[in-house]
Amino acid sequence: MRKYWFIQIFRKNGENKLNNRGSVLIFLLLITGVISFFLMESLYYAKLNQRLCYNYYNNTIFENKMKKIAFIFGELIKNKVMYNDYFDKDIGDYFSEEEPLTIDNEKYFIVYKPESSLVDINRDSEDKIKEAVLKFADDKFDETYVDTIVDSIMDWKDSDNLERPNGAEKDYYKKLGYEPANGSIYDLFELKKIKGINDENFFKIEYDDNNRAIYSGLLTYFTIYKNGFYKYDFKNKKLVAYKNIFRLYIRSALHPKNIYLIFVGEKESRFYLIKWKKLTWF
Repeated sequence: MRKYWFIQIFRKNGENKLNNRGSVLIFLLLITGVISFFLMESLYYAKLNQRLCYNYYNNTIFENKMKKIAFIFGELIKNKVMYNDYFDKDIGDYFSEEEPLTIDNEKYFIVYKPESSLVDINRDSEDKIKEAVLKFADDKFDETYVDTIVDSIMDWKDSDNLERPNGAEKDYYKKLGYEPANGSIYDLFELKKIKGINDENFFKIEYDDNNRAIYSGLLTYFTIYKNGFYKYDFKNKKLVAYKNIFRLYIRSALHPKNIYLIFVGEKESRFYLIKWKKLTWF
């Protein structure tokens, strides 16, 4: 009996020691896992912050370049008579198709388009909007295609919920996770949300035999800046007006597949960059 009692005690002590060791091991594994998790999280956010800082730095540099291009091109337009001999013809006509321009020893390919020559999608009539869509369609698309785009644009802007024959209202867009503006369009890229308009017909790029880019798509026919651009200056607490708005399509010779759209406006006889957007991603 004593021998059996001793063996039982020995077994219990051994099991307790093993259980204690197992608990310690599990605890250490948990601590290691928690530390690894936080280290990975820290590395992830460190890389994310590094990427954000890098992108911010690059965007700042690029924006400064765009500001310089906007100012220089504005000066060319403002004093176009002075430079007509150099460019062989009127600046606006010369850059109506893609042409090179060297700024700070860097070559850019630029297309110029005054906003006054385009259809104001907020203010112009439905007939004008349809005329622009028909120009884009150029007999390549049927009448239903054109009517879908026009009706949908008008439905997007009007305040009611009455759907035109080929248009779309709240019920259609609800399935896509948003609602129509029921008012003015404040960003041309908002057009891509409208029924019938997508990446393929919003902005298109083709190249001629001389490798010059030809831009088309609905973006190239419409504007929201025909009557100027207004921006509130929070520092001086007043509304600032820019007039004579024009747009430039820009390609850098260093990265010819990357295409940018910038809007430039005049304020107090000087031209400023208003807005810029990258149109292609390579």
